[in-house]
Amino acid sequence: MRSTRGISAKAALPESLLDTGAWVKVVYHRQRGDEIPHTHAFHELVLVRSGRAFHVTEDGRFPIGPGDCFLVKPGLVHTYEAGAPLEIVNLLFDPARLALPIHDLGDLPGYRAFFETGPRLRGNFRGENGLRLRGAEQARAESRLDSMRRAQEKREPGWRHAMACEFMALIGLLARASSRRGRSDPVERLEGALRCLESLYPEPVRQEQIAARLGVSVSTLARLFRQTMGKGPMEALQEIRLEAAARLLENTGESVSAIAENVGFVDGNYFSKVFRGAFGVSPRDFRRGKRVVGRVTRP
Repeated sequence: MRSTRGISAKAALPESLLDTGAWVKVVYHRQRGDEIPHTHAFHELVLVRSGRAFHVTEDGRFPIGPGDCFLVKPGLVHTYEAGAPLEIVNLLFDPARLALPIHDLGDLPGYRAFFETGPRLRGNFRGENGLRLRGAEQARAESRLDSMRRAQEKREPGWRHAMACEFMALIGLLARASSRRGRSDPVERLEGALRCLESLYPEPVRQEQIAARLGVSVSTLARLFRQTMGKGPMEALQEIRLEAAARLLENTGESVSAIAENVGFVDGNYFSKVFRGAFGVSPRDFRRGKRVVGRVTRP
């Protein structure tokens, strides 16, 4: 496998691509050659209809083919290297603005693996390489996407509601398909560890706490993170804290020092240093919109 670590974005796709009035958009795309690396501010659900290619991210170069379905989260630098002509469906969406009711679907391991935890993982554990829809499953998924496209194009009264309903049905289809595939014990444990980190990050956290919650040793916990994420648990915790800080900088008027404390940093100067290392700019410049595209891979 060719190394792709360190690829940088040549383009940042604007959020205006989602300007349909519904905060979700279906795009059918035929890829004939290589694309430039790019990133975007929205979520992108990709379904491969036909053809074969490589999906290239900062974590590697992954083969994709008919039926492959994966989620690209905001901030991830990625591109495609086409082999045979690639036909894909891109579903662009903003989950915060859509605010779809998930109800008990969130309890399914497949939902957590595909829509929440999966995209954090690397190698064979990554959500982007983790779900290949079988014949009937792919046909049902394409039918949902086709219905969404028709509603999007015709824009008859109630079209936004129709798109949201079809999208919820698609989410359920993918979550159940992912659950049927099953998840290995290491991935289940890692999902538990990440949920624990995401709930505790504002507080002082020690590796021993996480290991105890999972019923494993500290050395097993560290090995689990290294094998599946390529980093240690405390590195993952710091990334979660930095992402939380970035959201607060974008969406609140709190001071930088208050934000640092609220996300678990006890030293404001250290927070500013590691924030600059991750995002390429200081917290204050980040808030002003002076960002380095592609500098950081967001979870």
